[in-house]
Amino acid sequence: LAFLSERDLFSIELFLADTASGAITRRLSRTAVDPHLESLQFISSAGSWSPDGRQFVIGGVRAGKAVLAILDPQDGDVAREIEIPEAGEILNPSWSPDGKAIAFSATVGGDSDLFIYDLGASTSTRITSDMFADLQPAWSPDGQRIAFVTDRFTTQVDTLHAGAYRLALLDAASKRITALPTFPQGKN
Repeated sequence: LAFLSERDLFSIELFLADTASGAITRRLSRTAVDPHLESLQFISSAGSWSPDGRQFVIGGVRAGKAVLAILDPQDGDVAREIEIPEAGEILNPSWSPDGKAIAFSATVGGDSDLFIYDLGASTSTRITSDMFADLQPAWSPDGQRIAFVTDRFTTQVDTLHAGAYRLALLDAASKRITALPTFPQGKN
């Protein structure tokens, strides 16, 4: 289990714990002293394990730039740091089931949009580019769709009326977005 804690008093850090015993086995980040990561994007965000469980990705900041930080849980080292130049902040990275891509939400000019980073090609693709909030992407088990939270079906841009969040589904191949039926009350 990977979790965030301020147990060291100087910064919020990422730790690894054994789920059976609850014992903390390793500290995965050292943002107070690590030249690779200045901070972790932990408010309203989370990380994701690679399908084989050998790596963990989280949004971070290095030299004032938004990065995807891929950590090696065995030694706590940053295995790979991927700068996303157009992003101001990276939230909720989600590893694809085949391990070849990472979907994430990022702020660009104050808006939150969805991106997919192709690990093999080392390229990022901005999937949405609009005024709607697109948050918390999660891949389907077959890797063909991405579920996410959005206000695109309820917000009225012309009157600046912010709507409620709903769930949506993005087809990874066609980039088509459809609303998912949910309960009429409650937050999605």
